[in-house]
Amino acid sequence: MINIKLEKGYTFSDKDLKLYQEVNNNKERFPEIYNPNKKWNHDQKLINLSDINIPKYMNQKARDGNNPVRGEMEIDINNKGFSLDGLSIVLRPVGNKYEPIDGVTKLNIFNDKDVVNAPVTIIDNISEADALKLSIQLNLKDKPYGKANLDDIKKVVKQLFAIGDVKANGKTLPDSIGDAITDMAGTHIPQGKIHALITEIEEDLTGVSNLISLTPKTAKQRIEELGYISDKQTVYVPVASFYEKAVPHAINQYQKYVVSNPDVEIRLVVYTGNINPKDPERDWDIKCKNFKKDFDQYLTNISKYFFDGAYPLNDKIKMFAAIPQVKNYKGVDFNDLYKF
Repeated sequence: MINIKLEKGYTFSDKDLKLYQEVNNNKERFPEIYNPNKKWNHDQKLINLSDINIPKYMNQKARDGNNPVRGEMEIDINNKGFSLDGLSIVLRPVGNKYEPIDGVTKLNIFNDKDVVNAPVTIIDNISEADALKLSIQLNLKDKPYGKANLDDIKKVVKQLFAIGDVKANGKTLPDSIGDAITDMAGTHIPQGKIHALITEIEEDLTGVSNLISLTPKTAKQRIEELGYISDKQTVYVPVASFYEKAVPHAINQYQKYVVSNPDVEIRLVVYTGNINPKDPERDWDIKCKNFKKDFDQYLTNISKYFFDGAYPLNDKIKMFAAIPQVKNYKGVDFNDLYKF
């Protein structure tokens, strides 16, 4: 049987180990573990749990807090047994014991059942930095339980920084952080979230905040902080830097406010969610500082193709300004709107 029913005090046998080795014989199934770019040495053995430094599941190196689905994992193991199919417990030697790279939650469940040993995969020459990265990679790989989240990745990047793995080869800190995230997470995280994560980690490491990320709510708050308060006559409306969405949003806002005041003026203020921390000034220029040009061209095209080229009016709705999101950007006052 591939699934092993774990009774109290269960001891895995040599027969279990042989089956574990046979069902996982295809190395191509595990590209993260059998990384062709790494000269890691691999072995598969039965290791006593007493020879493994098993951290409490709240103190995992590659997880920020508890595995949120530990209970579900335990129920699954209780109902179906522990599956030998899959390299779900990966260790590395540290001193005269072993340390988990992957499988901490399973090892804690085994401990609770007084399981004596476990079939494991050992990488005996992996560095601490590579072990941390591999932990995240394995927690992101097609797992029904315990998938890594952004806080886990942030925690690991900070540890990589502490051991000198992040800032290297003359790169800027944002570039090094971004490379580490990409190395671990690959295509699992959207680009916008990677930008936000780089910014958060850099701020945590340096104590300096150079960029601001915005949402519709915080963009509205920022406009008001800068002294632009809407009234009956003039309404400031934040719009994300997508002109296809800005136009219908502006129309909806105008329809909302014109009911109470036929002479209302809607002033659109553009912002972006997350600035690219690797090239913040250029990114803000493209998305925000130069947004009016794209917006006006979009309106011109609508006029040309739908209204025989009639000139778009801006007395009711106008593209008014952009919210500065990069501090110390020469020529842009961070404490005022950048007016078009």
